[in-house]
Amino acid sequence: MKEIGFVATLVLILCGIVYWSRSSGTSQDATTTTYESAINAAKTVKGVADADARRRWVLSLQLTAAQNPDTTYSTEGDNAEILIVRSDDADNASCSASANGELGSSAAAVGFTEIDCRNGSTGAVYKKPISLQ
Repeated sequence: MKEIGFVATLVLILCGIVYWSRSSGTSQDATTTTYESAINAAKTVKGVADADARRRWVLSLQLTAAQNPDTTYSTEGDNAEILIVRSDDADNASCSASANGELGSSAAAVGFTEIDCRNGSTGAVYKKPISLQ
């Protein structure tokens, strides 16, 4: 919740700067550049906040999955957009089932774009894209 407030405050401040610079007679090109910079800054802050939310979601997933100690969960990617599932039993079929099932839907809902299943015994990696269903 704090992340949303921070993002909203940052966007308001940046919009105020853009409005003030536009009102003070800056050229259209300078205003456009400032406006684009403000949008890019807001997107960056939102990406960091979303990444933190995904990391917290994976931590809660790991804590609730204690009944299966052979499976671990983590994240990868610049903005933690890849869910990593490590298990000695991981194979292509189980990874597809995870990506297309409840885990994939829940992960996509918090912003993950891919599930990578990694077999700890063989070293095999199965990458599956996910999306909201």
